[in-house]
This record gives sequence, C-alpha cells and structure tokens, in this order.
Amino acid sequence: MSMEIKIAGLKSRSYTLLSKTELEELLTRSEILDQRDTLICGPIRILKQDRLLFIQETSNQDEIILRSINSLDQANQFVQERMKIYEKMWDGCGCKIDYYR
Repeated sequence: MSMEIKIAGLKSRSYTLLSKTELEELLTRSEILDQRDTLICGPIRILKQDRLLFIQETSNQDEIILRSINSLDQANQFVQERMKIYEKMWDGCGCKIDYYR
C-alpha cells in the first residue's frame, strides 16, 4: 500500500501503521513542527505535509503509528497529554497508553 493511500485512509480511520521505510519517506517529505523524546517509546512528532498535520509516535510494541489531526492546537494538546502519561510511567505508576484508539 502506498504512502498516499495510507494518508488518504486517515480520513476514515483514527490511525495507520507505517513501516520504517515509509516513516523515512514521510520525514523527508514533511516539516517537523515539534519532536519530543518520550524516553520510553522513541520520539513523538508533529508533522506538517502541505496543509495536512500528523502525529507520529511509536507504540510499546515498536509499531510506528501515524494519525491525522485537525489543528496545531489539537496536536500540541495531544502531545502534552501523551507526555504527561509518559512522565507518570517514568515514575512507575503502572500507567499504560492505548495507542490504538
């Protein structure tokens, strides 16, 4: 499945999975607006490609997840919420992230 088809599919799905090669391709074609190191599951990024905004993260199963997001404000809020959970995880709270919703 091509990258364009996966990105188009995000209109009807909350996320899509990418291979490492697809991620590399996406990163070369996108602007990284924000990137944070989760210290647990690699970086979480806000990406912009043309007029589209995405959040890219890696699950605890080492799956690369790409989500479409409507605005930069929503993207920033999503990343802040994720980072709060990761912070609690660093403290050993036993928290888990549901990457697939």
